[in-house]
Amino acid sequence: MQADIRTLTADVSVLKTDVATLKTDVTVLKADVATLKTDVTVLKTDVATLKTDVSVLKADVSTLKTDVSVLKTDVGEIKNRLNEHDGRFDRMEGMLTQILARLPEKP
Repeated sequence: MQADIRTLTADVSVLKTDVATLKTDVTVLKADVATLKTDVTVLKTDVATLKTDVSVLKADVSTLKTDVSVLKTDVGEIKNRLNEHDGRFDRMEGMLTQILARLPEKP
């Protein structure tokens, strides 16, 4: 019986140590959970900010697309005008060549 009491006493001592370890682990885990909650809150804020930033970037890209489209149109118009001027210069060069051909040569 004495041996049983000693065995039970040893078992209780081990159980007390295990319970103390578990209490410490629970305290650490509670702190970890509190940290995780804080981290999640920060991440939620960051995600909301990123969503706003993405919306702003989408609007900026849309504006840039419009600007590029306008620039393409303007460049097309400038090319057409340059082609017209090239044609005019070609005609003027032809006329100048004809005029120079009709002028008398210097004596």
